[in-house]
Formats: sequence, C-alpha cells, structure tokens
Amino acid sequence: MRILTVCNVPLDAALGSAYVLLNYARYLRDLGHDVQVVGQETFMTLPKLPFGRLFRMALGMRRYIRKHAMDGQFDVIELCGGQTCYAARMLGARKDRDCLVVAHTNGIEMHMSEAQERGGDHTTRSHLRSTLMPVKDAFTKVDGIVTVSQFDLEYAIREQLLPESQMLAIENPLPEGYVGTPLRLQRKPVIGYCGGWNWNKGVGHIQECMLEVLEAHPQATLKMIGVGTPFSKEKLFPQHLWHRIEVVPFVRNRTELKRHYEEISILLMPSVYESFGMVSTEGMACGCALVGTRTGFAASLKDGEEVMHVDLADRRSLTRAISALLNDDQLRQRIAGNGWKRVQTLRWPEAASTLEAKYGSWLSELRARRRNGEEI
Repeated sequence: MRILTVCNVPLDAALGSAYVLLNYARYLRDLGHDVQVVGQETFMTLPKLPFGRLFRMALGMRRYIRKHAMDGQFDVIELCGGQTCYAARMLGARKDRDCLVVAHTNGIEMHMSEAQERGGDHTTRSHLRSTLMPVKDAFTKVDGIVTVSQFDLEYAIREQLLPESQMLAIENPLPEGYVGTPLRLQRKPVIGYCGGWNWNKGVGHIQECMLEVLEAHPQATLKMIGVGTPFSKEKLFPQHLWHRIEVVPFVRNRTELKRHYEEISILLMPSVYESFGMVSTEGMACGCALVGTRTGFAASLKDGEEVMHVDLADRRSLTRAISALLNDDQLRQRIAGNGWKRVQTLRWPEAASTLEAKYGSWLSELRARRRNGEEI
C-alpha cells in the first residue's frame, strides 16, 4: 500500500504523537509498504504569525492534501488530529476517490473536552472548540478511525462517530528495550511523577496529597521527572521536605528515562484526560505500581490488581491509594507484577501487522463498493 500520514505535530520522535506515527511508518515499511509522513513544519501556513495557529494548520493541511494527494497517488491517507477537519471534509466529498481516508488519532478532541469539563476546567476546555472549526468532521467524514486506547474507542462507539465495524483500537507499543525488562520488585519507597506540570495532568491533586503523604511517611521520597525548568519544589513544598524531593527537569532519551522508572516504586498518573498515557505503560514495564485515573490505557486496567484507580472528584482518593501501597508492600508488589505482565504484549511488529490487516480490509471493502457504483 502507498500510505500518506499527515500529522498535526512536528516530526520529532521526542513527542509522543510523532514517536508513535514514525514508528508505525518504520514497521509498515518493513512489511513492504511505501509510507510518507509529513508534519506541521511541512504545511503550516504563515508559521511566524503569533495568532491563529490551529486554524492556519488546518488550512495548511487541506492545501497540502489538495496539492499532493488528490490524484490517486496514495491508497491510504491517514489524518492525525482535529485540525484535519477541513481536509477530511474535502476528501469525504470526493465521490470518485478510491483511496481510504482514516483518522489515526492520538486523542479525540471532543472526548478530551468532555473529560476536562467533568474535571472542573471550564476555561481552557477545548483548545480547538474556541476556533469554531468543525472538529467533529475529522472523525465523521472519514472511512475509518484508529484510536490508541479502548477508552477513546468506547467514546467513538458511544457517540456513533462511524459504524462500529469501521473503528479500531490498537494500544501503543512500548519503546525498544522496555519489553522484557527484568522485573525487580524490591524497591525503596520512591513515589514518582513523569510529565509536564500542568492542570490536565492532575498536578494540583499531586501537590496537595504529597504534602500529606511525605509528612505521614518519613521514609518516602518523591521524584519529579520531565517537569521542565519552571517547576520549583521550593515554591510548592515547605523547606523541611526539599531534601526528600528530587527534580529531573528534562530527560535526554528513553534509555535515561528507563533508569529513572526503575528507581520508582509507585508511579502517579492522576490525569484529567489521556488518549493513552505512555508514561503508564513505560513505568509498568519497568516494575512501577501505577496509581492513576480511569483515562487512556489505565482505564482498561483491573483496579486493585494492575492499578490503583483514583477519582479526581474525591480529592483524598489519591492520598489513600498512595498510603495503601506504602503501608502494604505485598499489595504494591502484586500490582507492579501484574502490571508488568499486562504490558509485555505491547510490541511494534504485532501492532503494525494489525494495522496493515485492517487497512487492507477496509480498502478492499471501499473499492468493492466503488466498483458496484455505491456511494463512499
């Protein structure tokens, strides 16, 4: 198959969305397919303007596809992100096309907005909704939807974005070197967090609960990874706790990140919304016991067996979950061990083969309808 992937982020493997799409391209090429991936740096309209970025990206995507992908050059066009709404609408209106158009999404923006409103954020809500763009078209004017979690797929089914047979979830595979990491359960009581320090990650709850946890458990320490240079433990925590909080503002690569995970016993991910949450699977592969909300990959895990689920509506649930694991090391080890087993199947060759088979099936069905004179 000849596949074009149009991505709404720069093609930087350090970014989660780009990392996933670039790896799919790599493994699909290994299977014999011709895959071209373009990022926002290729099609962004007037990139130096300080305003209207999302709208300009959407117009740039549409213009790029109209110029480079409307004359049968590709068998499959993957559209990534709600900004592809105008491109999806344009392609969907072409009655003579015989290429498959798929929303390969690392997050359904309407689902994110729903989660943010439920989480109490009534100001930032949807970063796309405020542009008045028809974001839903990115998921309803296509032939198929591929999500990275069952969590997003269930939303797509509930909202009837497409017929259920035209939607699929493939969980993000682990980075190379993570699958098969030896499981070491004996660890110091290090509580870890990895990610940007922003509201969507539930950081207000982390700050509040860790004050209580560190006071109640003098043996516990806190490791903050990838929080950036603006993060300051001195501003968020009292001075007598500073020596028990390690801050790693940036991590250079996934090998270094793996070493940090292997020092953590309890990993926190109390996010308001995640399409997947690669931190969860990476940490689990390294033997961390996960404490997280029912979002992204974590939503599909068994509470009390593979994860300790928490509810952001209950501000003390995070404190209770962490304390339970600190007080009961057998529980922590059981959750860490079961979590480690759960993620061992997340491998790139299998994911790429699944995607290849589904695209082949959908494409054959679309072209059969086209031959029969049916509307696409």
